Amino acid sequence: MNDLEQRFRVFIEKLTERAESLAKETRDAMQEIYDEDTDPYKRSFGNFLMGVKGQFNGIIDKAEDVFKQQIKPYEPSFYESQTPEGELQEKWFRKIHDDFEKWKDKMRDLADSIESHVKEPSAEEKLREIVEEYNAVKNNFHCSQCGAGLEIKELYFISTYITCPYCQTQNTFVPSDKMREYEFVAKDFAEEKTKKEEEFYEKISSSNAVVSEEKFLAYFLWRAAIWKVLADTVPILAEANKKVFYREMSDILVYTEFNLDEKTDLYRKIIAKLAQTDDFYLQLVVGMLENFGAKGIPSDEFEKYLSEIKNKCK
Repeated sequence: MNDLEQRFRVFIEKLTERAESLAKETRDAMQEIYDEDTDPYKRSFGNFLMGVKGQFNGIIDKAEDVFKQQIKPYEPSFYESQTPEGELQEKWFRKIHDDFEKWKDKMRDLADSIESHVKEPSAEEKLREIVEEYNAVKNNFHCSQCGAGLEIKELYFISTYITCPYCQTQNTFVPSDKMREYEFVAKDFAEEKTKKEEEFYEKISSSNAVVSEEKFLAYFLWRAAIWKVLADTVPILAEANKKVFYREMSDILVYTEFNLDEKTDLYRKIIAKLAQTDDFYLQLVVGMLENFGAKGIPSDEFEKYLSEIKNKCK
């Protein structure tokens, strides 16, 4: 059995060398394959990765077949393992079996680690590429009827009718695949740019030493910062994203800690905190409070708070 074990371990070593060679070849080539895949969803690159992982699975399957054919038959039964010889054989088998399981895990980890070597562009880099593409096409769009140059005044990410000012023909501007991703990339960009606000919120929201109104304010400032980045990046969707912001702020009220219908004093404290924010945020505060309503606060008192904040916005 020692000879059998030695042959099996040599076989595993050769498969390991093959897997490591495959991993190196893949790492050397995959960045170029990733960069050359112009599909926004990177489907060709995804298919390439699936193929590579299929080869790793093939290596594992080959080892599994040999293990079952040559090692598994020597696993002693329960009754056989009760004898001195059977006990030794059980230890021998268990050692090979456990080492083999660790090897399979190592191969799977190696396969999974390959993708991490690809450097994906940040949302900011993607956004820059989209804007560059827009700048390249915005002055090169012409009327299909009279040939007049038509100005593309903003970065459209959906097909849009552009009326020719000379012959009134409606021309369809069709954005590129990359430009169609503008809205989604902008959201990722906003998340990237507001990491500091997110981390601050996560820190104080998990602390028992921080009062509820401070937690609410931190959440407000984080989500409002995201909205501001989106409003600056995709102005056409500013109002739509503002509604998303208000909905996010309303959603937090479902938590018992922020049940403002019952916690009127907390609501007053939150309003007081919000009233101290910068002018830009005050405009969002007004819309959010109008969306919330008075809750348990008397309506005349609530209207007074609103009026004071509106006056600060002027």
